[in-house]
Amino acid sequence: MQWIQILSVVFIVLMLYIVRIHFKKGELPKIEAIIWSGILLAVGVLVLLEPTADFIRGLFHVTRLTDVIVIFSLMGVFIVMIENRIQINKLRIKLDRIVRDRALEGK
Repeated sequence: MQWIQILSVVFIVLMLYIVRIHFKKGELPKIEAIIWSGILLAVGVLVLLEPTADFIRGLFHVTRLTDVIVIFSLMGVFIVMIENRIQINKLRIKLDRIVRDRALEGK
């Protein structure tokens, strides 16, 4: 297993943990947690299976520093996407609570 595969597996496990934590807190709906987990697990399978990993390395020619930087950047974008979605759901829940409280005050 190459270092990029190890790093990818660590990243995937960390992101699965983050998705699980936010799902347990109720900040991430069940369907979104399932979708994110499925995507992460699919990427994990692609990374862990040697022929698939060789194909991806060959496809992206991961031999130069620039390629590695791009990969890290994409990982960063993925983290931001998940965190952004979680924050949007938190705001939606807060807004629902505020609207509900104000509606009950009006009665």
